[in-house]
Amino acid sequence: MTLSTVPNLDFGAQLISPENRGKLYPVTFSDDLTVTDDRRIVKDGWHLSVQQAAPLTSTDGKTVLRNAIFFREVDGGTLKPLEGGGDLAVYNYVSQAALGVQEIVKPTSNWNKKADGAGFYLKDNGKLKAGDYSTVLTWTLGAGPSQ
Repeated sequence: MTLSTVPNLDFGAQLISPENRGKLYPVTFSDDLTVTDDRRIVKDGWHLSVQQAAPLTSTDGKTVLRNAIFFREVDGGTLKPLEGGGDLAVYNYVSQAALGVQEIVKPTSNWNKKADGAGFYLKDNGKLKAGDYSTVLTWTLGAGPSQ
């Protein structure tokens, strides 16, 4: 079982204004995140989690945006902050691999497809400042369902 493709996330260029406070900006992916499951005789499924290593930080290092990236697991579900220190479960999959076939699954292919859909969001918490920002997300792929 491997993460065969891990995309970059891009929140694009957004207008920062008081009228946009509270607005959610969906992510676009550079490519689909792809999991290849080649465990042909195991059918325990797998889970994917993500952890944000540090807050969004401007490329010049002068501005830090805390609690700005959120994830929604299901359409219309609750937003959960990525910045919190621990792994956040973002996808569970019941494998069909026991059927003797290799599986290729793209969890991101259905994320951010509608306004309140599952996926990653940047939230305008009133503290956004103009600039280019980055952070590091660590993805973890584990056998079986998440706890």
